[in-house]
Order: sequence, then structure tokens, then C-alpha cells
Amino acid sequence: MKNQDKNVEIDLMRRELVSGAWDDSEAQVVCRKKALKLLEPELNERQLILDAGCGPGTYGLLLASQGKNVIGIDISAAAAGVAQKRATAQDVDFKPMAGDLERLPLKDKSVDVCFCAFVLHHLPDIDRTVKEFARVLNENGKIIIMEPNGSNPGVKLSGIIEGRASNTCTQLGVDTSNETIHNHKYYVQLLKQNGFKDIKVTSYYFGGLPPLPDKHESHNFKLQIIRFMVQVRRIMYVVLYRILPQPFNGADLLVIGTNASSRQDG
Repeated sequence: MKNQDKNVEIDLMRRELVSGAWDDSEAQVVCRKKALKLLEPELNERQLILDAGCGPGTYGLLLASQGKNVIGIDISAAAAGVAQKRATAQDVDFKPMAGDLERLPLKDKSVDVCFCAFVLHHLPDIDRTVKEFARVLNENGKIIIMEPNGSNPGVKLSGIIEGRASNTCTQLGVDTSNETIHNHKYYVQLLKQNGFKDIKVTSYYFGGLPPLPDKHESHNFKLQIIRFMVQVRRIMYVVLYRILPQPFNGADLLVIGTNASSRQDG
């Protein structure tokens, strides 16, 4: 597999931090809280949770505010810095750091949960990262993955359209070319190959939106077209969620597995 162009991901996060696109709207927070509610049977206050690809604290701060013990890691040092400032401002115990998911700066069997939300589709070789998750997880620790659902026909269509417009999206700073959407079977097979058991798959959709530049950039016609397309896509996702069966209906995918690997590093 080819290596990820990590610099473009770092640059995209820098643009989002500058433009304010990362800042959560009330509707986005509501959607994320609904998604995290699905995890309640898997999480408790005694676990050490790694928020892998934490960004500016999008999910990690919510988990920490619920009393969970959370550390975060992100390829962007700037994002980790923003996450730390937000944690301090909100007076929650969330500890973010800069680092690479393919080379986690953590000891073997040092965390209880690896939580990774909407990050893996930016990695061309997901296997490297899942191997790292298996390494740092305690035996019987949990891996929790949230991703766009490649089994959903609406997500497939959206991926085709985005692929054709990838250069424009990259130039506008709303996406990068590092994007590969997988179906649920891919993740199940990947986790099995890396020593995970008791794998559960659920699809869901609570109406969330991706980070987008602020509306004040109304002078940019291309950005307004993208905003319009995102709203059309959301309507399509809502309709499909009502008419299709699991796990094809939800635009978002939740995959949970238990680490059964006893492999040692090296």
C-alpha cells in the first residue's frame, strides 16, 4: 500500500483551525452525543480510552465531560494544542498529544479502549494502524471504529461525486485526496485478521455534517455549491436510513471488536 501524504492532512487541519470550520455547532454536538450514546454498553469510568485521531477534541472532550478517562493523539500538533486549550477552558480531564497513528507513542497493552472516529478513511493502509491498536490494547480491550458506511448506496454515490471534485475540494481547503471509503465487510475482515473477536457492526445516521468553512465566505461561489450539495446529501441519507435494512441504511458505520491478540512487539 502507498504511504499517506500526512502533510496534506496537517495542512487541512491548519486551514480548518484558521477558518473556524472545526468549531462545533449545537446541531453537530447533539448528533455526536447521540452517536456516543451507542457506546455506553462498552465504556466505563475505569477504562483508559485512547481517542485516536482526536483532532481539536471533537469526541474526546465529550467523552471526558462524561467522566471517562481519555487521552488523545493527532497527527497535527496544532489540533492537539487546541484540544488541550479547550479541555482547560472546559475544566475536563482530557490529555491530547501529537503523534502518528501508525507509530503510536504508547507502550504495549497500555490502554483499555481504542476509539477512532472518522479518521481511518484518510489512511491508505488501515492495516498498519489497526495493528498498532492491537499492540497498545490490553487483552480483551475494545476497538471502536466510526466511519462513513461504504455499504450505503448514498455514501457510494457521494464518494463518486467527491472523487470527481477532489481537486476543487482540496484547493478550497475542505478535503484532501486521502480518502477511501470501505464497506462493513472490509472492517470485519480487517479486525479478524488482526486478532479481534466478538465483532459487532451497526449502521446509524443522526444528521451530522462534516467541517465546512463559515457561512460568511458567501463570496466564494464554489463553496456555496459545496454547502448546497452537503444539504442535498443529508436529505438522501435520511431517506435511505428509513427504507434500507441494517447495515446498509445508515450513512455512518460503528464497528466494535474485542482484542484477543497475545502477540508481543518484535
